[in-house]
Amino acid sequence: MLEEWYDYERLVIQALAVIMTLFCIGAFLGSMDFSNPLSDFVYKYYLDPVIGESTGDSGYNMVNTMTYGIVLAMFVVAMSGWLRHLGVDGSDRTLLALLPFVLWAALGEIVEDAEMFGGFFSAWFVSPGVHFQTAAWVIIAGWFGYSIHNSDSSDEEKAEKVKSASMIIIFTQFVIYANSIDGKVDFDISLMLFFSLIAFFSPHILESSADGFDNIQRTVYFSGIGGCLVLFGAIASYLSSIDITQIDNYPYNFVAVVVVIGFPVVLCWFMLEQGREAAAELESQGIIAEFYRLE
Repeated sequence: MLEEWYDYERLVIQALAVIMTLFCIGAFLGSMDFSNPLSDFVYKYYLDPVIGESTGDSGYNMVNTMTYGIVLAMFVVAMSGWLRHLGVDGSDRTLLALLPFVLWAALGEIVEDAEMFGGFFSAWFVSPGVHFQTAAWVIIAGWFGYSIHNSDSSDEEKAEKVKSASMIIIFTQFVIYANSIDGKVDFDISLMLFFSLIAFFSPHILESSADGFDNIQRTVYFSGIGGCLVLFGAIASYLSSIDITQIDNYPYNFVAVVVVIGFPVVLCWFMLEQGREAAAELESQGIIAEFYRLE
């Protein structure tokens, strides 16, 4: 049974609907060269800065920065309400399943910084476009997982459908982004093809790593991991085509990568291994290991 909405959740969702409607109307009228105050406002403070940032010419302004912060907070409230309303698990496991898409967004911005995307996708891999695009892929994966989770299929059939749906999403990402990159760059993208092949089969390769997730979480998790491999392949292709010794501040910038990314990854892996046995023991006693708030 679906849970009832809270009044503040309804209000936030309605406000977001109004904001998105006004934005789309302004953008559409502007694209039709119909002069009006709404289109002028939308293009001046939102669309033109995004287009400019994708070409390295522009950045943020006070109006769009404040708007992004407010709208993001509203989206968090709305998304929390939708998850609760649909009965979707909102625990820390869902947050873990979403982590690959956090990395996916960062990898996409790196590919955009390398000017590998065509003109259309460049604007969608800078803020705020990258956030909306990431959310769109999460919603698509979540919808597939939700449909499978609530189907009448057996558990084994659901597990296979989750992997198939994830592979479809990963392949779709590859087709979309590889086509944009291949039409823009003039170097070999064989490494992107190689990593994309691994990405396509990653739901099968990483199946055991998702044992603690439900079908919705698995679909999002597999899709995010596969998408990361697709974009990482693009970065690998770019690096293989240049002389890395000519990069500014080489090799100190690579040391920074090790410190900022490498050490935390090693620490997290160490903590995971240290707590795995204790978590298994608690689970055998019917206790779920997680964070608790003091009331």
